[in-house]
Amino acid sequence: MIARRWTPARCFAARRTALSRTGGATLAVAIAYAIGAAALTSCAGGSQGESSAHPAKLTGRWVRLKEDQTWGDTMEFAPDGKLHGSAGYPVPSSLKWEVKRDSTGTEEYCAKQGPMGFCRKYRLSGDTLELLGAARGSTLFRRVR
Repeated sequence: MIARRWTPARCFAARRTALSRTGGATLAVAIAYAIGAAALTSCAGGSQGESSAHPAKLTGRWVRLKEDQTWGDTMEFAPDGKLHGSAGYPVPSSLKWEVKRDSTGTEEYCAKQGPMGFCRKYRLSGDTLELLGAARGSTLFRRVR
């Protein structure tokens, strides 16, 4: 199977189609994909062991800095690769996360549901996680303790 390279246009078309067909049930998936919508790439990389795919440094609960400069949309990156939302920010149970290396060996945070997903380079500094490369700048998360 040939991996398809995700482009912003393909992502937006897929989200628009999914939302029109299934309504609000797909909204949480679209929001999760929107975190990295403009920086979608195929998650290239070699095989990795389970421990490196879900590093402890990223597991735990994270809250996102939203466009209105408030913190919300809490998510939990579980050690087994599952993504959990919160009561105010539900995510589908099939949404998964992992860390892969791109073709240059740089680590990328990847989120996917079935065949659709995205990968973004990231920077971790203390309790701040920054997903790089979005159209409107980076997406910031802070760790919830």
